Amino acid sequence: MIKSYKVQYRRSRLPLVAVLAIAVSLVGIFAAKISDRAAAQAAIDILARQFVEKHKCRLAELLRFVRKAGDGKSEKDRFLIVNPSLTPEHYVQCLFADGARQALCEAASGAYRAPDDTRSSLASIWQIAELQQLGFQLPSSNQNFQQRIGLPEPNEPLEALAELYLKTLFYAYGARENTALTINAPFLRKKNIPSECRPLS
Repeated sequence: MIKSYKVQYRRSRLPLVAVLAIAVSLVGIFAAKISDRAAAQAAIDILARQFVEKHKCRLAELLRFVRKAGDGKSEKDRFLIVNPSLTPEHYVQCLFADGARQALCEAASGAYRAPDDTRSSLASIWQIAELQQLGFQLPSSNQNFQQRIGLPEPNEPLEALAELYLKTLFYAYGARENTALTINAPFLRKKNIPSECRPLS
């Protein structure tokens, strides 16, 4: 006669104190990582503010000039493009539309580059995320990132629009305080636009 035996298994259990210690340690690690990321983002945001403040006043002046240029009815040539001088493919441009009551703004996606341009895509995952944070919509094929912005009255400053240009260049395209910028606009060619901006201390 064969006897049957019942085998019992015991699960090894860590003491409750040890489990709690491990949990606390993991929470501390995650909290430290979150804190480090927050500190890094805060430092980047400070650099962004410095970059924006350096260029905002002058860019707002030029945008206001372009907005008022022309006959006020046609949208032809009523746009302004800004890009880092060494990377012209990283551009932001806005066209004054709807009687200059709105601005149709675009950020470069790389869709209009020449077929033989072998540079990597402009639309990396982190760039797309930054552009969406700034209000730009994902483009369909062969388009730039776009957004349409309502503008203040004609005599009001365009600092918010200037900030959009500069934040896009900083966060999405890597421009920094020492980055030279190139500004192009048909109505600015061969023009010497006086500035009332105060030098930064």
